[in-house]
Amino acid sequence: MNKNLIKYSILIFLINLSSIFSQDYHIKNYTVTDDLRGTCVTGAFQDKQGFMWFRTLDGVFKFDGRNFKRLDIPGDNGKIIAGGIAQGINGTLYFTSSKGLIKYDGINISITSITFHKYLYD
Repeated sequence: MNKNLIKYSILIFLINLSSIFSQDYHIKNYTVTDDLRGTCVTGAFQDKQGFMWFRTLDGVFKFDGRNFKRLDIPGDNGKIIAGGIAQGINGTLYFTSSKGLIKYDGINISITSITFHKYLYD
């Protein structure tokens, strides 16, 4: 009888202990009014510095935890649709797009045309 009482006492203690150290999570929804243009996020990526990058149909956006900033891609008149996002060893970000491979090193942006061979789609 004493063993069961001890087991239940320990269990109740552990349950109460976990509630003492629990965290409150605050969730915020971001919309167009927060400078995240576009109603559909098509992809997300977290870089090595902790910034979040979001793809929408209206471009690529960097989120620093408070604000969104649109990545200004040269020649982008709203027609460049970004695809995948990856980061190289040196920290350079790469975006696939309808215009080719976009390379962003934190300062400069360049676009390299890519020709896809027909057999990739067969």
